[in-house]
Amino acid sequence: TSGLPWFGITCGSDDITAINLPSNNLDGAIPNQLDDLGSLEFIDFRGNVLKGSIPTELGQLSSLINIDISLNDLSTTIPSELGKL
Repeated sequence: TSGLPWFGITCGSDDITAINLPSNNLDGAIPNQLDDLGSLEFIDFRGNVLKGSIPTELGQLSSLINIDISLNDLSTTIPSELGKL
């Protein structure tokens, strides 16, 4: 994985394990493609300008331990898929 370290990204041996981007003025939707990061354990997007719904695909992240998406403009409905983690 050349180019490491990347701002806000933590990697294990070869996989991304954490995305820490609080208060970075991130705007738009949370990408559905985050479910491609099977080793992802932590997501911190709090305090940004994220909009739209919380992707149900996040429920496929079986390694996910903690997600903080507070203080954004997301819809208030939490997908039931996240309850399966």
